[in-house]
Amino acid sequence: MDKFLSMGEPFLGCDLDDHFIDSYTKQLSLVMKDGTFSANNLIQDFERKFMGIFDEDNFSLLNNATTALELALYLIKIESGYVSVITQAIGFFGVHSMIISRGYPLILCDVQKTSFDFELAELELKLLNGANVILVTHMNGIPSNMHAISDLAERVSAKTGEKIWIIDDLSRSLGSRIEGRNLSSFSDFSVFSFQAKKHLTLLGEGGGIVCKNNEHADAVKSARGFGDKKFFGFNHKISFSQVLFGLNLIDKIQDQIERRISIGKNRDNKVSGIELFDFLYPEGFDFTCTYYLYTLKINEDYPADLREKVIELLNAKGIGNCIANLPVYKTSTFINEKLYHPVCPNADTLGDRILSISLHPSFTDVEENYIINSLSEIAYELS
Repeated sequence: MDKFLSMGEPFLGCDLDDHFIDSYTKQLSLVMKDGTFSANNLIQDFERKFMGIFDEDNFSLLNNATTALELALYLIKIESGYVSVITQAIGFFGVHSMIISRGYPLILCDVQKTSFDFELAELELKLLNGANVILVTHMNGIPSNMHAISDLAERVSAKTGEKIWIIDDLSRSLGSRIEGRNLSSFSDFSVFSFQAKKHLTLLGEGGGIVCKNNEHADAVKSARGFGDKKFFGFNHKISFSQVLFGLNLIDKIQDQIERRISIGKNRDNKVSGIELFDFLYPEGFDFTCTYYLYTLKINEDYPADLREKVIELLNAKGIGNCIANLPVYKTSTFINEKLYHPVCPNADTLGDRILSISLHPSFTDVEENYIINSLSEIAYELS
């Protein structure tokens, strides 16, 4: 069976054959013998490739996603004079931790009962009470409803006279779309992660940002090189070995994403007939999910504690799974204490019912049939 089958959160972009590894190490050797170790030209090459493959503008390559978010928030603070961030209660603790650690107010918004998306009435109220940045985490390849979020931001901005900024966290949703549009087309900034488990990795780390505004893009490029001696900045560049690896890998990523989509849609079609499980997909618009994780929830007609039995039976069958999306205040004591022990009922309910099941572009029909049949057998046993 596939080596990734037993992993709950597989290394998505790391299924490399010997030819790839040999080719990369030879190129790496040539650069090392040259003796400069400069990544500048390679970074520009990677940025051009990324923008071409993913149809993005104003993309800048950085050392990680939290750096990208930090720079976006700094630019917002320069223009608006303050930053107050609101984001979903189910997200990634590292992002939330960075915001708090940099001294920015962070407000958690509950999610909807059936998805990872914002509970919109609560989002509107908290924006009217002073939050000016919506950080949208698109979980596991599933797009949030950017139509509703951007419309709400415009309405609140018209009422308050203050710009409401939108930042997309696309760390787990590279290539996801709404009605054929990039998610970045709805936002002011979009941040990407190229960490080891993401759709695209740069030797385990890396990140990037897309800026809607050209001046913001120029500022980011200055900031990553100590500010060009005239602007805020540190050394936010990645190493030549990382970007060289990315230049070799990026041509393969679109095919891998398309393969994930094909596997995911086929699995959706089969699992939709199993009453024990529900999906967390948005409704009311067409979207492309890129299946960073294959996420299900226990149907609300069944007890939530069946999830633990599902996990136990999946493990017994050698099928990897994980609970990757608990409310962030349940994954980090630091965040829980700094936010004064928040409670978000819908997020808590989802957190008790969701689980993610291994999915990788290398899976064959044999592995997929095994997973789908196992889910059917487990549901029959527990129903």
